[in-house]
Amino acid sequence: MNPTVARYQRALDGVHEESVDACLAAVTPMAGRFAATGMYAPAVPLPGHASPRQRLLGLLGRRDDV
Repeated sequence: MNPTVARYQRALDGVHEESVDACLAAVTPMAGRFAATGMYAPAVPLPGHASPRQRLLGLLGRRDDV
């Protein structure tokens, strides 16, 4: 796994699952707009078994192969 992604995942380790779920719910409908600003990469498709934390990172354009 890319060290940058690992760092982001570790940063989310201390965040309560409810907070991750709330962020995921807020980010999901706006992910395309975030990418359009150029501040975020386009959303990364993830497998169906991805955790909420992984999905949140993926929506914000974080990849594990860059």
